[in-house]
Amino acid sequence: MIPLLLQIANTAQKRDLPFLVVGGHAVILLGVPRFTKDLDLLIPDTHLAAWTEKLESMGYRQTHLVHAFAQFQHGDPLSYAPIDLMLVDVATWEKLVAASLRKTVAENWEIPIPAPAHIVAMKLQAVSSPHRRPGNSDWSDILDIIKIHHLSLDDETFRSIVIRYGGIAAIERLKKDLSYGR
Repeated sequence: MIPLLLQIANTAQKRDLPFLVVGGHAVILLGVPRFTKDLDLLIPDTHLAAWTEKLESMGYRQTHLVHAFAQFQHGDPLSYAPIDLMLVDVATWEKLVAASLRKTVAENWEIPIPAPAHIVAMKLQAVSSPHRRPGNSDWSDILDIIKIHHLSLDDETFRSIVIRYGGIAAIERLKKDLSYGR
């Protein structure tokens, strides 16, 4: 999947298409070993048409579109992974980019990803989605990111992110699962 990620990054750079890698690949780039079968990109909603045009020129077709999500499948699904575009408004985009990290992958390519706390926020939203399949890895991703990046519920900024995107129930579950305070 790294070749596809690098191809997308190269194309985005050449065409000035903004993106942040999210989902499983962002979790991997944050140091959590895991498997993922698609490529998730977060983009400003104002760039959906340009991204759609580019992905279609690469052999992808749009298979699903709702307010904040567009899904693409390649004509050769055995060789090319699905690509999901998560859409955010420009104000949200600017906040995420301002705090984003750049992670080096093969051949010194720098890939932009959201900050660990923002990935946790996205994963908390995913956990609460009624459309999410049971048994997904979102909660374990959250726990691993918190541990690896030493995020703390004692930090008011991080705590407010957890409350905003997961509620008090998420705080209580994190305390239990992380053996908080022991």
